[in-house]
Amino acid sequence: MRRAPHVISPLFAVCFTVVLVSGASAQVGLKEPPRQSPSPAATPRGEPQFQNRISGDVAVGELAPDFELDASDGRHLQLSSLRGHWVILVFGDRKEMVAPMAEVAASLDSSGIALVGVCNEKTYFLASYVKQTRFPFPILSDVTREISAMYGLDDARERSVQPGFVMIEPHGNVRFALLGETLPPRDVARLALFVAERP
Repeated sequence: MRRAPHVISPLFAVCFTVVLVSGASAQVGLKEPPRQSPSPAATPRGEPQFQNRISGDVAVGELAPDFELDASDGRHLQLSSLRGHWVILVFGDRKEMVAPMAEVAASLDSSGIALVGVCNEKTYFLASYVKQTRFPFPILSDVTREISAMYGLDDARERSVQPGFVMIEPHGNVRFALLGETLPPRDVARLALFVAERP
């Protein structure tokens, strides 16, 4: 006696196929690592992107950009409040970069030239340093680096303040600017005295 061939009903075939396909995709889903969206802080090459910061420059003969920052003596110092005096702004990333100018502060002060440091440190660190060392001139806290950027001395890639010197005459105009440069304190003092003596 011959047996009838097995016949799979169309409905059973469809259900069986759906179960197989969904089971396979579930297994594939378990084996694949979860997809992660690319980090917004990286380029396709994997290099970090740096946020653009304000950048500026100072031009000799133009009015120095005004600003107000917290000083190491606990007060706020506004640049325009120093009008009527020669001023040298000494920029540096840390107080140690500004500190060498202390050796010429007295000679410059006796010639009517005030020194003001600007660096990327918090006020209480500066206040403690100035108190311990009896530092002879104020250091301003530019923790956002916005003032340094205004003067063209913010390095956004390194997140630091470049060294520099800006001399401002009594009317508030820039007389000279050495941006991104370090000089021995005595050379800065000689240059400042020479400039201040010229009409």
